[in-house]
Amino acid sequence: RDVFDFEQFRRVFRRLQERTECNRMERFDEIVDTHELDESMQELWEHGLVELRDLFDAYTEAGTSTVKVSHLATIARELGHLPKRSGNERMLNDYIKELRQDAIAGLDEDSAVDFRSMLQILSRLRRLEESRIQEIYDKYDQDCVGLTLELCLKALEECDIVAQVKDEAKELEALIEEFDEDGSGEVDQQEFFHLTSFVRRHLHKKRLEAARKMANDYGLKEDFHMLRALFLERDDAQNAWLPPDQVRGLVMELRHGQFSEDELRHGAWSPQEVKVIMEENHIEKVDFSALLFILKELDEFKANAELCQNSGIQQDSAAAFCRIWRALNPQHGTISRDRLEKFLVQRRQESGAGGVECVGSHGSKKLYQTTKTDMGAARKDMLEMVLGNDTKVEFKRFLGIMRGAW
Repeated sequence: RDVFDFEQFRRVFRRLQERTECNRMERFDEIVDTHELDESMQELWEHGLVELRDLFDAYTEAGTSTVKVSHLATIARELGHLPKRSGNERMLNDYIKELRQDAIAGLDEDSAVDFRSMLQILSRLRRLEESRIQEIYDKYDQDCVGLTLELCLKALEECDIVAQVKDEAKELEALIEEFDEDGSGEVDQQEFFHLTSFVRRHLHKKRLEAARKMANDYGLKEDFHMLRALFLERDDAQNAWLPPDQVRGLVMELRHGQFSEDELRHGAWSPQEVKVIMEENHIEKVDFSALLFILKELDEFKANAELCQNSGIQQDSAAAFCRIWRALNPQHGTISRDRLEKFLVQRRQESGAGGVECVGSHGSKKLYQTTKTDMGAARKDMLEMVLGNDTKVEFKRFLGIMRGAW
């Protein structure tokens, strides 16, 4: 069996990094040649041009080579070129409006711009961001000797670069040491500029890839950029999370037109169901990953509720079955046979000898009636009949077991 030792792995990893950087540089040169960018523009976008092109492509209008002006703020935020400050919503709208008027006359929210025009508009934001980074660096390097690790972390925080989890915090400290190229123990001005540019891109890409993978796993791949744009548009304070009321409104907006008003207000996509999901999972502030999770839970609830109703189960009982299933924490649409059996035993113990109860909005109903002595045998017979030798249970068969028990 072929096994890599650490040194071999390190060489392969470095080669992959070099290949990735080579591909990035080839794309950079291609963009420069296609749009005839001068040296000053190349220098300004040296570490962000490829990412900007990727975002442009993601937000391009179908059948065109343009993006709506209304998406410019979202793209700028994705690149990290809009500062997080109080009153940001007004500043953001006024500033983008000013940029539009300065760069290209006659644009409104419904207008569209090509890549070069977008680059003109966002270049001013990038230059202002560089000036802001310079001011922050000077604020913390008053003795003109460079920034220590502690001061560097404070300066990065003021640049809106903050670790969100412990692993990111450790990585951030390691990167600061790595960017101290002369080994002086302090980060000088040039090193700090390179550090902020790299770390912002690195963390953003890492978080975005994690969110994209989650969207793929949840069946939301096609809606990813649309959902991301809507989330950023509503995150006025740039906190990277939304309050519960705003999330419930966003959910209603996302599915408006797909379901009846009654379904939106009282069914699987109702604000009440959103609230239940958040409470069950102890979600107080909804970041983008939590929003994806909530949408996945709602989609699954909707599909399972429809399956129940197509099987002749009334809405209240269908909702109860769906919530029981969700509480069992299915993975990739299934639960284990052992998990289901333990659940049945637990509910039997909680409800007493009379049977397992299913609680709906109109009170509780007995799922099955057995005596204490024959309960174990009846349960095993039921599982054998429905599952055979299978160890995984999907919702349809879970429903069959619960209905048979009823």
